[in-house]
Amino acid sequence: MSSYVSRVLAAFGGPRPTARLLGLPESTVYTWRRKGSIPARRQRQLLALATEQGLALEPRDFFRDDDPEDDVLVLKAKVARLEAQLARTRSSNPAAANIAQADSIGS
Repeated sequence: MSSYVSRVLAAFGGPRPTARLLGLPESTVYTWRRKGSIPARRQRQLLALATEQGLALEPRDFFRDDDPEDDVLVLKAKVARLEAQLARTRSSNPAAANIAQADSIGS
């Protein structure tokens, strides 16, 4: 979990109130917290809402923290998602699996 996501959500009272403000399922906002990132279009919405509500939230609040451990966790989660996506692609498309295998042999 990224502390920047937690800080942004806390500015709105937590995941549940944030979801209500955006008209999203709570599970969506909890997923942001678990993955450690907020989608860019939702960041824009949150900034606009913060301005309307007089909350002290700025664009820089949506950038990574200075803690490199947060970056490592986010990258590991992204790698795991990409590996799962690649596995699904290979299982559903044998030609893609052959191309990937040929690429790995050539490198």
